Amino acid sequence: MKKLKAAFALLFALSLAANGQDPFAQTQIQPAAARAPGGAQAPAQSAGSAQTSVSAKASVSAKAAVSTKADPKEILEKAMAGDAGAQLALGSFYALGQGGFPKDAAQAVNWITKSARQNFAPAQVYLGILYGNGSLVKRDLKEAVRWRELGAENGGAQEKWVLGNAYLFGYLVPKDPERAVYWIESAAELNHPDALVKILEIYSKNGDAQKYAKWSKRFSELEVDAAKNGNVLAMNSIAKKYLRGRDGLPRNVAQGVYWHSRAAENGNLDSAEILAKMYARGRYVSKNPKKARELFMKIAEKDPSYALKVSNLYMQGKDGFPKDEEQAFYWLEHAAEKMDDLTRLYVAWRYWSGTNAPKDLQRAVFWCEKCSELREPAQRMARDIRKNKPAPENLTEYVDMKVDIVQPVNNP
Repeated sequence: MKKLKAAFALLFALSLAANGQDPFAQTQIQPAAARAPGGAQAPAQSAGSAQTSVSAKASVSAKAAVSTKADPKEILEKAMAGDAGAQLALGSFYALGQGGFPKDAAQAVNWITKSARQNFAPAQVYLGILYGNGSLVKRDLKEAVRWRELGAENGGAQEKWVLGNAYLFGYLVPKDPERAVYWIESAAELNHPDALVKILEIYSKNGDAQKYAKWSKRFSELEVDAAKNGNVLAMNSIAKKYLRGRDGLPRNVAQGVYWHSRAAENGNLDSAEILAKMYARGRYVSKNPKKARELFMKIAEKDPSYALKVSNLYMQGKDGFPKDEEQAFYWLEHAAEKMDDLTRLYVAWRYWSGTNAPKDLQRAVFWCEKCSELREPAQRMARDIRKNKPAPENLTEYVDMKVDIVQPVNNP
């Protein structure tokens, strides 16, 4: 499952492609919960929501099949003349009691069936759903399967994906893992984003290494295309793959460094950090402490939490940084100013204890007094500092510290 994270990171961009939009414009993946590859996570649709989307799509297709200015008489004339789109539109209007037509289940099924018999995929899917849920017509799973199969066969990637997902969960059709894989894979062949993620998950779970490798390579190729067209998350993802030579991409250090550089230039902090450490250590690139510092500080300006790491690096003289207490002090203050009360207490404690900071009781009290949400523990700490008590080993005496404020920096 660990290898699937990169797939989730590009899900949003690829979903745009599946809907005929530009997948390569830089996008923001909303953290529900997302983080940059790997990876920004976006759960695949549930069977129910997928069915709803197809049903809605069928309804939209029905209305789009005739002119938006068409009057009921024109819709009826086109439907009677054999226009499949108008027949679906007419059936949908009868089903909903809209468009000037009375609500009439029998007429709705009659016209939707006429449209479906002309191999109009939206009508076939819609009819299959009606038979599956027993609305407007008596529930009949055999008919549901027949029409859904036809709709998937005549339709595009979305119809194939939704039927595969329905078979997977047994939603409005009988549960059928074999047919599920067939239709999900068919949708993945058309680069449907949810289907690509799901087929990777399926082959990861069942241990089919050959199929997993095939689809990992396919997804990586799509990421390369997305990166070339400006998708920053894709740049970050393929950079990592090139450096390690995995998921269908050959090991190519030059390409890995190049794409991390492109991603960093476009604001990807993960790539900027990886690149900074490369320059600091001389790994994959010539050692360049100045370039490393520039990148580290660029990250800290955008992400105040990173300022604590930069402060530590200056204080300790690590990763290309010279020992510089003045700079360490500047970035420590920057973090305290821009972040929350917990960080301010942490900075106060560092001044109090002299941990990776010059011992300065006045500054320690100053940052305690800047706390508002953690006012009570901050006041207790300030009193202890004024009484010249020795600093404790950590902040747990004052606040509940479940995780370290400054996490260790991962290696690229």
